[in-house]
Amino acid sequence: MREKIRLFGHLVIHDLRLRYAGSIGGCLWAFAMPAMTLLIFRVVFAEGFRNPPVRQVPYFLWFAAAYIPWAFFSDALTQGCGALLQYSALVKKMNFPVHLLPAVKAAGSFAVHLVFMLILVFAAAGEESALRPDAIQLVYYETAGFCLALACCYLLGAVTVFFRDNLSLTGLLLQAGFWTTPIVWDLEELPLGPVRAVLEKNPFCYITEGCRDSLFGGPAFWKRPDRGLWFWGICAAVWMAAAAVFWRLRPYFADEL
Repeated sequence: MREKIRLFGHLVIHDLRLRYAGSIGGCLWAFAMPAMTLLIFRVVFAEGFRNPPVRQVPYFLWFAAAYIPWAFFSDALTQGCGALLQYSALVKKMNFPVHLLPAVKAAGSFAVHLVFMLILVFAAAGEESALRPDAIQLVYYETAGFCLALACCYLLGAVTVFFRDNLSLTGLLLQAGFWTTPIVWDLEELPLGPVRAVLEKNPFCYITEGCRDSLFGGPAFWKRPDRGLWFWGICAAVWMAAAAVFWRLRPYFADEL
């Protein structure tokens, strides 16, 4: 077990270095895209459209509290989808623990995400003049988001070995997911009805709304047991599908690659 943990840590560090090998900026490029997106939304929505505060929270902070978790989820799925393809040489080795590779990609994305989340926590504390005690709930929501992302990485990574179009399909689904998740818009502003009911079933809605509640004084997660049960039910279903698909296809990975 210790050897696997040591190998896993080495692979995560190696993967982060490999992503930006040969570039002058190195690992700083991992922060460039999310930072640029946040800056664009800061200028366009806060300054251009002059969006008013949402629930008495400055629009940019309210947006960032949902976008930063989504950026991690999107990057983890994009990286995890091609994990087995990228490390095909390791997959072909007889005794290599192939099941570590999707987790390596998810962990690398999560490490970058934590830096952004830490900055957001300090920004929210500055806006509120103090850090809310509810912010401790972020540990729960971060864990939930990582569990869902990791399950998706295993499922998508295994399928992509045999269906390469899955890389492009995942990108399209993530674009649709961005706009059907309450990141730019406020879920509470939608009137009660079938559209809102469907959008609330989006499992990542639980994460985005939970991060906002943790930072800006919303209900605690245990006060919304129905949403929690729905999310963890979806997460468990994805994990079961991922386990079944990954372990069933694993004997054929080397031959296909």
